[in-house]
Amino acid sequence: MVQVVSIAQVFGTALGLQHPGLYPTKREWKVQADLVADAVKALERRGFSAKGRVVGSRHPGKAIANVAAAEGCTAIVIGAEPLPRWRQFLQQDERRKLVRHAKMPVHVVDM
Repeated sequence: MVQVVSIAQVFGTALGLQHPGLYPTKREWKVQADLVADAVKALERRGFSAKGRVVGSRHPGKAIANVAAAEGCTAIVIGAEPLPRWRQFLQQDERRKLVRHAKMPVHVVDM
């Protein structure tokens, strides 16, 4: 079974409090849901059993690791665009956070 997970990122807080303007919009949730549905269909066409879901989180790496652990996954495969080092530093590369939080092997596939 292949589990497809996409993150609808929640951006921080406003003065330490949750603020509705920082949550993903309905349109952003739909875009993420469509991406997951397309990925599940593509996997099923290739003969894999797959299911997917969209998770909202402030910490995508931690959320993916938690979903993988809850589903009993044996490995995580994440697609990522290669970033220059300066951008990785400024954006706090989520791939590294995922590797740090996951209790299983993480494979990064450059897209």
